[in-house]
Amino acid sequence: MCFSYLVNSLTSEKINDFFHSIVLTLKSYIVDRVYKEDYSRMKPLVSHCEKLLTYTRLLTSSMKGAIESELGGIYLYIGDLFKAEKLLEEGLLNLSQLHDDNHSIARGLAHLGMVNKNLGRYKKSQDLFRKSIEIFKKYYPKDHLAIAQTLGYLGISYNELENYAQAKHILEYSIITYNKGNSDNHIIGAAWGTLHLGAAYLGMGSYEAAKNFFKKTLATYKNYFPENHVRTAQVLFKLGCAEHELGNYKKAKDTIEQSLHIFTKYFPERHLSIAYVSGYLGYIYRELGDYEKAKELLEYSLAIFNKHYKDHTDIAWVLAYLGTVYMDLANYKKSKNLFDQSLMICKEKLPENYLRITWVKSQLGNLYIYSGDYQIARNLLEESLRVYEISYGKNHIKTAKILRALGVLYFLEKDMKKAEEFIRESLVIFQQYKHPDAYIPLEGLSELYVKKSINAFSSKNNQFAEYSKNQAIDYLKQALNILKTHFPSNSPHILRIQNKLSQLE
Repeated sequence: MCFSYLVNSLTSEKINDFFHSIVLTLKSYIVDRVYKEDYSRMKPLVSHCEKLLTYTRLLTSSMKGAIESELGGIYLYIGDLFKAEKLLEEGLLNLSQLHDDNHSIARGLAHLGMVNKNLGRYKKSQDLFRKSIEIFKKYYPKDHLAIAQTLGYLGISYNELENYAQAKHILEYSIITYNKGNSDNHIIGAAWGTLHLGAAYLGMGSYEAAKNFFKKTLATYKNYFPENHVRTAQVLFKLGCAEHELGNYKKAKDTIEQSLHIFTKYFPERHLSIAYVSGYLGYIYRELGDYEKAKELLEYSLAIFNKHYKDHTDIAWVLAYLGTVYMDLANYKKSKNLFDQSLMICKEKLPENYLRITWVKSQLGNLYIYSGDYQIARNLLEESLRVYEISYGKNHIKTAKILRALGVLYFLEKDMKKAEEFIRESLVIFQQYKHPDAYIPLEGLSELYVKKSINAFSSKNNQFAEYSKNQAIDYLKQALNILKTHFPSNSPHILRIQNKLSQLE
C-alpha cells in the first residue's frame, strides 16, 4: 500500500528515474553475488526479481530486459538451465528494442552462452561469447572483469571441444586481463582462469602441470572463500581428475567425494554438476575394483541425465563409463549396448576427431577381445593407438593402455612373441611415470609366463618350465606390491593376485 502510494504520488518522469535507480542497484548487487557464486544470497534474489517484473506498467523494456537477464544468470548458476535460457532470450529481446543498455546485453549474451555450453551446444555458445566480448570491448573497454570472465567462458568452450591449444591461448589472455586490476574480484578471477587453464593441460595429457594449476587456484580460493564453498568443490573435482589420470585412485576418490559432498549442499539433486561428478566418481570406483558401487553411482548419474539433460553430450561419457563396468561384470551384451549408445550420441553431436570418441572405441575394442571377436577388436585398438600416438605421444600413459590391450589380444591369439612385446612396452611406459596401472601389464606377463611354463612342461622342458613359473610368480609379487601401496587393503585386485600366487607357490 505504501509502495502504491509512493508510485501514485510521483510524476511519470520521476517514476522512471525511481525504477531505473532500483534496477541499477539490484543489478549491481546481483553482479557481485553471481561473480562470487554466493548462492546463499543469490537464491533470495529470485523472488525480488520476479516481484519487480510484475510491475510491467512501470518498467521500460530495457529495465525489464536487464532484470530478466540478471535473473536468467541466477538460474544459470543454480542449475535451472531451461528457465535460465527462457529468461535470457526474453531479456535480450526486450533489451534490443531500445538498445540503450549495452552492458546488460553483453552480460545476457555471456550468460546465454554459458547455458548453451552447459547444454552441450558448444558452437552456439562460442558465437554468443564472441558477440558479448565484442560489445564489452567496444563500449566498456576498461571493464576488465567482464571482458576477462567472458574470455574465460570462451576458453572453457574450447576445452569442451578438445581444442586445447586455442583454449590455452584464450585462457592465458583472460588471466592477463584479470591481472590488469588488483581488487579481490580480479585476484579471484585470475585464480578461476588458472583453474580452467589447468583443465586445458589436463586435456592435453600434462597431468602434473594441470595438478599444479589446480593447487594454485585452491590456495587462492582458501584466502577468499569458506572451506566448503562451491568454488572449492569445483577445484577439488578437477584435482581429483588429475589424481585419477596419474593413477592415484584412492586420493582421486577421496578428493572427488569431498567435492560431491559440497555440491550436494549447494545444489538440488538434478543439478548438472551432481550428475557428472557422481558419474566420474563411479568410474573411479571401477578403477578400484568396486564394480557394484561404480554401477550404483553411474546409474544414479545416468538417471539424472535422462530426466533433465537427455540431449547433453556428457551423457555419452556416463554411458561409456557404465559400459566399462558391465564389461568388467561380464555382461557383454549390456556393455555393448551402452557403448553403441555412447558412440551414436558422439557421432551426432561431436567432431569426428574428438579424442574421447577414441577412448570409447578403445573400450569397445576391449569388449570385442572378451567376446572373442579378435579382428574387430584389433581394428578398433590399432585405430585408437594411431590417434593416441599422434595426440599424446608414443610414451604416454593413454598410449600404454592401448598397447597393453593389444598385448592381451595377441596372447589370446597365441602369438606369444607379439603379446610379450606389446605388454612389455606398455609396462615400460607405466614404470616411467611410476603409474600404479603397471600392475596390469605385470599381471599380464605373469599369465603369459604361466602359459609358457605349461607349454614347456608339455614338451618335457622342465628347466624352462620351472624358470617360466618363477618368472610368473615374480611378476605377480611385483604387481601385489604396487596394489598394496596404491589400493585399499580390501581391493578385489589384491585378492585376485593373492589367489593366483597361492596357486603357483
